[in-house]
Amino acid sequence: MNHTSSHHHSASTSGLLSSQSALVGWLEEHIRILFPPKPENEKRKRGKPSELTLPHLCLALFVGVFCGATGFTDIWRWLVVEPLGSFPKLSVTDDAVRKAVERWGPQTFANLYIHLCDALPKVKLSQSTTGLATFAREIMAIDESTLDAIHRHRKQVRHLDPGGNGLLAGKIAGVWDVRKQRWFRLQFRADALAHCANDLQSLVQGLPVGSLILEDLGYFGFAWLDWLSDAGYWFISRVTRKDLVSDFAHLRAK
Repeated sequence: MNHTSSHHHSASTSGLLSSQSALVGWLEEHIRILFPPKPENEKRKRGKPSELTLPHLCLALFVGVFCGATGFTDIWRWLVVEPLGSFPKLSVTDDAVRKAVERWGPQTFANLYIHLCDALPKVKLSQSTTGLATFAREIMAIDESTLDAIHRHRKQVRHLDPGGNGLLAGKIAGVWDVRKQRWFRLQFRADALAHCANDLQSLVQGLPVGSLILEDLGYFGFAWLDWLSDAGYWFISRVTRKDLVSDFAHLRAK
């Protein structure tokens, strides 16, 4: 195991994101609100309790992200180098941190992100955003991004082709609130090669009727745009002549 100190950690400990800073304290306070400790009289599972609790892991993850962490090893260092907030320094492996993230799952951390966004002071919106498309209840942009390929360090992936698609970690699909300048929804999609138009209805589920949806070229399709219209949404979509010809041919074939 590599025990060298992270430049992300050393650069931050003297600044705003030091392990005992006010920002770390604010993050910990709101993490504990969302994930309060279990009552002492609650029946516990047999065996030794896990050293790494969910609030401690969440705090390390968010601090690591703010400091530019590039992998689990950077997050692990925030847990083992020194106490973080009111949490003690731990003696855990980086693989244990990875397994903990997998165990609690992406939705846990997505819920925390939403909670922290709601807890932040409301910023007064500028005229440039409030005066745009005033007919629309909300303005939302949808897009997705393919995650970087993972390294072949772990035994489970060493047999995969270094240049193949099997190492792609998946995709993130998201809905960005243009007026509030924050994410409305983020979805992890395991199939990195799936077309971006797959399962679009779940991506926009819950958007206020009358919202304006902005989408890139890959989302264009008459069936999808018809669905948006029937659901009461406005939309702006990029389109090419090739897309128009293809979709018109499809409609004529019906």
